[in-house]
Amino acid sequence: MMSLKWMSALNTIGGVLTALVLLIGLIMALIAYFKRGKSKVALLGALGFLLMFLLSCCSLTWGVADRPILRELPARAQQTYFTIKQIVIFLLALLNVVGLVLLVVAVWTSGKKD
Repeated sequence: MMSLKWMSALNTIGGVLTALVLLIGLIMALIAYFKRGKSKVALLGALGFLLMFLLSCCSLTWGVADRPILRELPARAQQTYFTIKQIVIFLLALLNVVGLVLLVVAVWTSGKKD
C-alpha cells in the first residue's frame, strides 16, 4: 500500500510541474502577443497554452480533492465514481489535444514566409 501513496505523491508533483510549465508558456505567449504587435501566431499560442493550463488545473484539483471524497463513499459507489472520473478525464484529454493543435498551428504559421 505504501507504493500507491508514493505513486499518488509523484502524480501530484507531476501535475503541479505541468501546470507551472503551462503557466510559464502562457505568460511567454501573452508577452509575445503584446510586444510583437498582436500577431495571430502569438494569439493562437496563448489560446493553446490557456486551454491546456486550465485543463491541467482542473485535473490537478480533481486529483487532490479526490481523496476526501473517496474516504466517505461506500465501495460500490467508488466503482461508479472511478468510471465517471475516467470518462471525464478522457474528455479533458481530448480538449487538451485541441490546445496542442492550436500550438502546432501557431508554430506552423510562424514558419511560413509571407
